[in-house]
Parts: sequence; C-alpha cells; structure tokens
Amino acid sequence: MTFFVTRKSGLPRSETDLHQKSFIDILYDHRKFLDDHNGFLGPESLSRLCGDKKVAIIGAGPAGLASAWFLMKMGLKPDIFEAEEARVGGRIWTHHCTDAPHALFEMGAMRVPPSEQVFNYFADLYTMPSEPFPDPGVVDTRLQYQGKTYDWDEGGDVPKIFQGVKEDWEALVTEKMEPIANFLKDGDFDQAQAQWQELLTGKDTGWSNLSFYGALKQQFPHWTASEFDLFGTLGIGSGGFGPLYAVNFAEIARLVINGLEDSQEFYPEGMDKLVDGLYSTQTTIHDSTPHSLETWSQIRFNQPVKSVTSKADGGVEVKSIDPCGHTCTDHYDAVIVATTTRSMEIDLRLTNPVETSPLNNNEITAVQNLHLMNSSKLFLRTRTKFWKSEEWKARNLPENIQTDGLCRGVYCLDYPDTDSGVVLLSYTWGDDSTKLIALDIGTREKILLNSLESACPEFVEKLREEICDSKNVDWQLEPNYFGAFKLNQPGQDVENQHLYSQFLSVKHPETDKGVYLAGDSISWSGGWIEGALQTAMNASAAVVASLAGEKALYPHNPLEQTSDLFDYGT
Repeated sequence: MTFFVTRKSGLPRSETDLHQKSFIDILYDHRKFLDDHNGFLGPESLSRLCGDKKVAIIGAGPAGLASAWFLMKMGLKPDIFEAEEARVGGRIWTHHCTDAPHALFEMGAMRVPPSEQVFNYFADLYTMPSEPFPDPGVVDTRLQYQGKTYDWDEGGDVPKIFQGVKEDWEALVTEKMEPIANFLKDGDFDQAQAQWQELLTGKDTGWSNLSFYGALKQQFPHWTASEFDLFGTLGIGSGGFGPLYAVNFAEIARLVINGLEDSQEFYPEGMDKLVDGLYSTQTTIHDSTPHSLETWSQIRFNQPVKSVTSKADGGVEVKSIDPCGHTCTDHYDAVIVATTTRSMEIDLRLTNPVETSPLNNNEITAVQNLHLMNSSKLFLRTRTKFWKSEEWKARNLPENIQTDGLCRGVYCLDYPDTDSGVVLLSYTWGDDSTKLIALDIGTREKILLNSLESACPEFVEKLREEICDSKNVDWQLEPNYFGAFKLNQPGQDVENQHLYSQFLSVKHPETDKGVYLAGDSISWSGGWIEGALQTAMNASAAVVASLAGEKALYPHNPLEQTSDLFDYGT
C-alpha cells in the first residue's frame, strides 16, 4: 500500500547504508543478523538436538513461508496448514493472465521501498530485478479535484493548488520525522528512541492516542475546511487521506520515519517470485544438504485450522478440516500462527475460550481490537501498452491518474516480457473501497470508466478499445483474510505492542504455551511484506528457543528485543 510519496530520490535498494538500520518501534537490526549468519538462526542443526520435536505453521503467506524457511535451515520439518486449495503466498497474490502469462495483476503487495531490508535480503537471494514504481509525479500524472484537472509532469513539482498543503506537510516531516529517520540510518537508536517517545506521548504531540485528523488540527490550526478536504481527497497530489483520518497518527508518522513511502520499487517479474523462492528454491540446511521447502516440509493444502489450544499437560493441539471434510487432531511441541488477526479470532478461535487459549488476556483483547483496513483493486489487461507510444507522449497524456471520483488511483504498468499492458483502474481503501463492494466486476468496470471519463476522456476512450480481460479483489470479502492490512486506531499502539512482543513469551517458561504469532497484522508495519518477514524471524527464533533453549541461537538474535521499548500511553 502507498498513501503518498514524501520523497522521490530514486535511490537503488543496493545502497543499504542510505536506508534505515531498523524500524522505529523495533530498534533491532534484523538484516544485520541475517547477513552475519547467512540466514541461520543458530550454529547447530536442531535435527540432532531435538529431532523428535514436532512444529506446525498455520498459513502459507510470506510470514508462514519465511518461518518455514528459517526453521528448515535449522533442520526442522514443520507441517504447514494452508486453507487455500493450491495457492501459497497469502496477500502476495500475483495473477498471471491466461492469454498473456507475463502480464501480471498484483492483487496484494505490488511495490516495495528500499528500506525493507529483510525483504531485500530475499529479493537479492532470489534475483528479483526492480525499477521505479510509476507513482504520482514519478511519471506524467493527471489530477482531478472538484471538476477541474491539473497536469503534474514527470519529475516536476506538484500543481499549484497543492502547494500549500504540501509545504505544510513537508515542514512537519522535516521538523519532527526526518531527524528520527536520520538517527535510524546512522544507527543511533538511543536518540531515535528518545525523540519517538516524545512524539508518541509528549504533551505537545501525543500522536499515539491522536487521530490523523486530530493531529492535522493540532499541527496546522490555520487550515480551513478547504485544506482538510483537499488533503483528504488527494493528499499532496499523490493520493487521498480521507479514509485514514480516523487512524492513529503515529501509524502515519511511522510510515514516513521508516521510509515506507520513499522510492517505491516495481517488480516486473512478479511479487510471487519471492513466494516461489521461499517455497521451491533449494537452500542449504545445517547438514549441508540442499532442500526445497516443498520437499522438506509438508504443506496441507485445503486444510483450514479450526482451533489452536494449549494443553494442560504441555504441547499444543491443532484441529483442522481435511479436504474430505474430516476433523483432524494433531499435537505439536511448537506452533507458529501466521494469519491475519481476524482469522486468528474467527477461524482459529485463538480468543475463545480464554481458559485454553495460548494467548494471555492482553493479547486476546489486541487480536479482537486491532483495526484491519479494507482495500479493493480492479485490474485490466490491454492489447498494447498504448501509453508508451510516441503518439500518446506527443499528446501529453498521463500514465498515472489520481481523482476525487470513484477510481481514486489509476496506474499504468509496463511488464517487459509481454506486448500486453496492465492498467490498475482503481486502487481504493477504507470507505472508498466499501463504496464498490456490492458491485460485480462488469458493473464496477463500467461505473469506474464512466467516473474516470471527466478526468481524462482520451485515456478512457482508448482504454475501452484496448481491454482484453479484467479481475478485481475486495480483501474484506476474501475468505481467510477478512481485510487487507492493519492500521492502528488511536489508543491501539499499546495493543500492537502486546502482539508484536508475544513471541517473547518463550523467555518466560511459567507462561509460555508454545504458540508464537507472526504476520504483518501483528507487526509495526501492517500492509508491508517487511512486517511479515520480521515477525517470521521473531517467531522462528522463539521456536528454536522453545525446543532447544536460547543457547541454540546465535548471540544478538531477535529474542534480545524487549516488550517495553516504548510507552504508548493508555
């Protein structure tokens, strides 16, 4: 997801020294640990230390697959439960068009900034080439607001109507957020921690318990209703914030501080190359034998888990429904749950009954409360990449359109190994997504094209001629997901803290129940692959410690994180 582009520096992801060494709410360098130990969590194979121990992973999205990858390298053979019939990847969902398999619809994750260090570790490992994503202003862009259109030339400054809110926003970023980002780049975590704490709960900010709208009122008391409407509709020209005005402002600030809105990268070979790499590329385990996950571990497709309970005599009971409809009961020594929080509550029943839940009361409440945002996309495949033609460029027509209408964001995507083009006709979230949720794809496509016509009639006329096929997704309606990505509301940072730190229960044998959570829904970067991969590392380290003790891990491992790094208030 991307809400706005704060900087467009175009820095390649290889220049890792220019990017954050950690995310602000974590202050732990996951990437350094990976680089120092070639992806291994500890020095010995657990197949020799505890070969008879059984481990399960629930969910085969990026967090589940990465967890399996980490544990496999340590010599474990986890069972993986996946509710989908045949697909792995979760919210990395790359649809290959039937008649043009290199024309891709990224129904989930579709762009990644260089600051996602763990993701880029795997992207380098699996040779995933990238190029700048065609975000607003990165390519020729047309903006529509209140019936008027404004052109934003590639690399140029935003149209004049947005200059006031842009200058105010960037002044706030420069004064309060960029210094913290620079401390993260320098590895000065103490200074970063002190300044972020002041923004979270300081009397002049208090962003952890303040809505996005409330923070704007606090920071920009001179804004009139017009500025709030403009910023809510089109931001600083790169996407509207209105559906996010109720969100905790700390969530917005951490996007900026963590560099998640900078220099977005496009992956023309598909985001599923990461999934394919984790799933099927051979990797070496501690006995120096190369194995792939699909042969080393068992993936139980079409086998949704219906309960995860801690047993009084130790171990974890997992009940699932096999493809024939039979209830299966399996017992494990450790389990990683790598699903959305809503799936944890609704499908897995981690919150009920309390007596047998592997979570404590604070964690149960957090699973029930943390806010998941809806999101919708509608993709079109076109016969040609018409927007790349000389005729199109001569007419000064856009590759990106942002509107205050139903489409919101339109992106033209160039996949190099096909003559077909791909147009993301509509990318929406929150209430803008809910507006469309009752429409079938044919009706939705028609209404969206009609809505877009006033912003760029030439584009719509040509697009109608070129359409070959289409596909849409509403993540709120997708079974097993129940939403697109986590965004905390005011007061929920403390609940996020409970869930991110849940893996540290392994350090307290009196309360440890052998179940560890992973996934971007419990991370400090909901909606980003990095959060899924960071929490996968955390949970995998907890499993190793649970089965063989902390001594089985290398020093400075993820268990050195603490659960009380920040005070998020009440």
